[in-house]
Amino acid sequence: EPMGDIVTLYLTAGAHQIVATIDAETGARDGEALDVVLDLDKTHLFDADTEQAIY
Repeated sequence: EPMGDIVTLYLTAGAHQIVATIDAETGARDGEALDVVLDLDKTHLFDADTEQAIY
């Protein structure tokens, strides 16, 4: 989902759904497999059922 200079990615990792906001210049394409590395200082994780922050 392009949003100017950022892109919102909707990823699937096994049974998990992940939403990530990345720089638009990464070149990610729909349906393409990606290697993802998380910067935990910039990561926010939420419980899918309660929507409460877990990290």
